[in-house]
Amino acid sequence: MKQVLVCGASGFIGRNIFERLSQRQDLDVCGTYLNNLSLIHTEPHAKLWRVDFTDRNSAMKLTEGFDCVIHAAALTDGLGAIKASPERYIADNIIMNTNITEAALVNKIPHLVLFGSSVVYRDTIFPQTEEEANIYDVHPQYFMGARIKILMEDICRFYSGHCSTKFTVVRHSNIYGPHDKFNLEKGHVFAATIKKVLSAKDGEEIVIWGEGKEIRDFLYVSDLVDFIEAIVTKDFGPQFSILNVGSGTGTLVSNLVKKIVEISGKSIQIRYDPTKPSLGNCIVLDSKKARQITGWKPRIDLGQGIRQTIDWYLNKEAKK
Repeated sequence: MKQVLVCGASGFIGRNIFERLSQRQDLDVCGTYLNNLSLIHTEPHAKLWRVDFTDRNSAMKLTEGFDCVIHAAALTDGLGAIKASPERYIADNIIMNTNITEAALVNKIPHLVLFGSSVVYRDTIFPQTEEEANIYDVHPQYFMGARIKILMEDICRFYSGHCSTKFTVVRHSNIYGPHDKFNLEKGHVFAATIKKVLSAKDGEEIVIWGEGKEIRDFLYVSDLVDFIEAIVTKDFGPQFSILNVGSGTGTLVSNLVKKIVEISGKSIQIRYDPTKPSLGNCIVLDSKKARQITGWKPRIDLGQGIRQTIDWYLNKEAKK
């Protein structure tokens, strides 16, 4: 069986990948966590280890012997948390990225899958291709995050010319769904809105940060996992590639909020607070290259994704 390691298997994206791949009979899947071991896994072969990837020796030792390493370990939160403590998100992410990419090179890992970000793209209503990334034309709030992601991509591009490891960088759009951070302090816009709406009573008012003018490309997490499953099991793509993975459709945050309220069935008022942190920009991804290479395409539209996320959240809350 192919040996697969999911770094950051207790995080939002990593957990969804870990749970899906662990169900396959042709893969032997292991995962790592650092501070949050809330995974409930049913597969008897599932293995989880506590690892701090800011430690170079740990990264080298743990990744040795795997056929594929999926690097989903990161320190990331919503805009409010990042603005409050921006220094927390720089050094650790750079060090983790450097250690894991170096380990892939030294340990001769056949395939390393990493996650880039849509923050490397400029503000435009048009879907952007991989070649249109430009960290000097992004929203100022995204500048440092974009530089960190581009640095990781450049390291992979450089290493790919000096080893046999295949490097696949996945620049995904705004992911939402089960296991997201449904937290008003650290959650991204989708999860934070779900939390606000489902916590409100009929007749109450919810407050949304900003003016709701941002346009985002929302992709349900299972669609992202479909893509990861395809490139891990079928070895699509060249030795080094950067691939956008998104819905290709832009949604106004104000329309997203209205849709969540509508699907929730609640009768609540929406108020926007322009004094709170917001960006007001637009990012939509062109995923033609990913579709052509793998045949992948999104299966869950926004309405269905909202319903499934609400059902998952309510079921989780009922078990507390």
